[in-house]
Amino acid sequence: MNLLTELQKYLEYCEYRKELSHNTLKAYRIDLRQYISFIGGDFLQKPRIEEYITKLHKEFKQKTVKRKIASVKAFYRYLEEEEILKEANPFDRIRVKFKEVESLPRIIPREDIEKTGKLEFCARTNIKRYLYYRSFTPPILPPMSIKHPSPFNPQL
Repeated sequence: MNLLTELQKYLEYCEYRKELSHNTLKAYRIDLRQYISFIGGDFLQKPRIEEYITKLHKEFKQKTVKRKIASVKAFYRYLEEEEILKEANPFDRIRVKFKEVESLPRIIPREDIEKTGKLEFCARTNIKRYLYYRSFTPPILPPMSIKHPSPFNPQL
């Protein structure tokens, strides 16, 4: 079996049958080509696949590793479903665990909060002016909308 030929078929399947986005297809293409170049002809050998996963953990951040492994797993599932892969799927025997990194919420600097308050005041004043002048003129003016209401002032 030629993996590059099967890869091309898989990417066509993803594009036309699964209707994946251009960016997803691009990521799959890059991830799977990297995998195939690392694995070579040993694509069914569990130790070689585990070496690849270890290499990913050493070189990339956790989110990237997850995406790359998911791309490869999806490719193997496709090979299995299309009955191209005659042997057992090697990823069925490989367990990959990730330690979830918890990130704390980012604190908004006080200066930014104060700036937001000033912007709210300006927006509120302009709306009042608009409503005042609109009552004296025909409704020709386009309706105003505030794109970013503030959570600090629910009256806005």
